[in-house]
Amino acid sequence: MPLYDVIIIGAGPIGCRTAELIVKKGFKVLLIEEDKKIGRPLKCTGLVSWRIKDLVEDVPPEVFLNTIFTARFYSGESYIEIKSDKPMYVMDRQKFDEHIFKRAKENGAKFKLGTKFLDFKRIEEGVLVKTTKGNFATKILVGCDGAISTVAKRAGLKQPGNVLVGLQTTVKGLFERDVVEVLLDASPDFFGWVVPESIEKARIGIASKKNAFKHFKALLKRRVGKYYPPDVRGVIRYGLMKKTVADNLLVVGDAATQVKPFSGGGLVYGLMSAKIASIACIKALKFERFDEGFLKENYEKVWKEKLKWPIIKGMILRKLSEKIPTWMCRIVFNPLTKFIAENFDVDLL
Repeated sequence: MPLYDVIIIGAGPIGCRTAELIVKKGFKVLLIEEDKKIGRPLKCTGLVSWRIKDLVEDVPPEVFLNTIFTARFYSGESYIEIKSDKPMYVMDRQKFDEHIFKRAKENGAKFKLGTKFLDFKRIEEGVLVKTTKGNFATKILVGCDGAISTVAKRAGLKQPGNVLVGLQTTVKGLFERDVVEVLLDASPDFFGWVVPESIEKARIGIASKKNAFKHFKALLKRRVGKYYPPDVRGVIRYGLMKKTVADNLLVVGDAATQVKPFSGGGLVYGLMSAKIASIACIKALKFERFDEGFLKENYEKVWKEKLKWPIIKGMILRKLSEKIPTWMCRIVFNPLTKFIAENFDVDLL
């Protein structure tokens, strides 16, 4: 049985980016992915900040379908518009995921697609990873397996209980190409959204803790007059994890709830953390230090220095927005609110 330096569970963009950065330093990396096709099924709206181009190099232009500078926040018929000098991008997420997968593969990462992670146990060499297609040995196991992380569960790393179900569909119609709509009253504990790909096509979705389909249908009827079945489904888990490492193991991205609590976005935080995780793994391999203390110092402490307070502030905003009734939202839609909103960093609240 070959011994890998790192095995990563989950070949989404976070897993592939982590793998790419590690294999570039000459280490052996295997990615294990349950789905048979990269980028499918879709689980993300695909709206990201300008930081995406700083976090991933050479993204093909065709990945970016639209550029947004304005967000319009609705409460009933009342709204405010927030304009920014820095763009948001509407992406083709499958093409983006395929781009990062290709980069990892071309740099030497190995893949096992259509292979489900089952469990692991520690052995003398490190970790024995059990899957539906056999067992594999590694020095470090990295969980990039999403909001319902089996790696985190098997390792005893407790994820927060804040869970939303997200539903989205792409519809044809007439939309303002440069405006994202945020409908604050479309969900009792989150919001609905309209993200235009073009003047003639937009992504409409909602997230909610309960009765997501009910709220999704109501939003579609309100916004386009009829129901369309969702083509994107996903789980959003948010909050600050107390612990994201163990001996020979760490979790990254949605598996570590490196997610913006207010908006539910995880791609930017996940890619930021993927770089930190890759550096920590490279250090661990060079110094042959795989204990929890070393990984905590070089991974968990570092990512929390960057993202702990943004996540906490996002949690505060999330809780406040859930408690404010619709009629009060209309009262606070004023120039002061607009000034404050325009001075927020969309990623680092």
